[in-house]
Amino acid sequence: ISCFRDEAPWRTAVATDVGPREANNDAGMTETILRCEHNFIEVFDFAGVFDGVGGHLEAGQAAETAMRCSHDSAKAQLGGSERIDELILVERMMKSACNGVCREARSSNSPDHFRTTATLALVSRRTGHGAIASIGDSEVFIRRSGGPVERLAVPQRGTEPHIVTACLGPERLGDPQFERLRLYPGDLLFLVTDGMVQPDMGRMTADQAASAVVFEATRHSGLMSEAVQTVIEANTGITDVFGIPVFSDNQTMAVVGTGYSPEQFVVPDAYLSYGIPQCASHVATESDN
Repeated sequence: ISCFRDEAPWRTAVATDVGPREANNDAGMTETILRCEHNFIEVFDFAGVFDGVGGHLEAGQAAETAMRCSHDSAKAQLGGSERIDELILVERMMKSACNGVCREARSSNSPDHFRTTATLALVSRRTGHGAIASIGDSEVFIRRSGGPVERLAVPQRGTEPHIVTACLGPERLGDPQFERLRLYPGDLLFLVTDGMVQPDMGRMTADQAASAVVFEATRHSGLMSEAVQTVIEANTGITDVFGIPVFSDNQTMAVVGTGYSPEQFVVPDAYLSYGIPQCASHVATESDN
C-alpha cells in the first residue's frame, strides 16, 4: 500500500532543480509505504536520488527508470507476506534498479548514454532501523540531533571533476555500497546528488547542507518540503566573484526525518558563506518558527 507524502513536521521531503543547465537529468522521490500484516501496520519511508550521467537525454531517462524500478521493488516487497530485513530490502531494490536500467539501455538507440547513479534508503518509523544502497557519487549522511554529521556512503568518483567511477547502465560499472542505519528522535537522513554537496568543487559540505535545511525547517514550522525547496532555490542564485554559478549542476536532495521537532539546532559559521544573514552564534529553536 502506498500513500501520499506525509506533511507532518520533520518528516520526508524531496526537491530537484535544473540549475543553470538546459535539462534536469536528476530524479528524486520520497514516499510513505505501509506494510500490513494481519492487524499490524508498519510505516516505512522510501527515499531516493538518481543522477543521470553525462548530460545526455538518455541519462535523464536512466535516472527515471532507476527511481521507478527501486520504488516498485520496495512496494512489492513490503506488500508481501514475508517479513524481510531492511538491508536485504535495499539490496533487492538496487538490483531491480540495475536490471531495469540495463534492460532499457540495451533497447535504447544510444545505450552508452543510458547511465545513472542511484542512492536510496528505506527506514521503519516504528523502530528507526533502516538501510541505504548507493552506487555513484551522491552523498548520504545523518544529521544527529544536537550532534555532528555522520557520513554513510563514500562517493565513488575519480580524481578529476565530474568523473564517476560507479553507475548503472547497459552494464554496471563498479559495485553498490550497502549499509545499515538507525534514526533516533530529532535525526535527519540526507540523500544528496553531487550537484549540491561537493566541497572540492566549491559547493556545500555535508554539514553546511544539513545546517541550511535545519535552519529553514525551523522557519517553516518543521515542514521539510518547504525547507529543502528553499535551500535549493537559494543555491541556484549563488555566484562566485566572476558571476559564475557556484552550483553549476542539477541539484537534488531527499530528506527523511523522525517526525519529532528537535529542541535545539546550532547553525554553524560555515552556513554564513551561503548568504543566510544569521549571526554565527545563532541557535535555532522552536521559538523561531
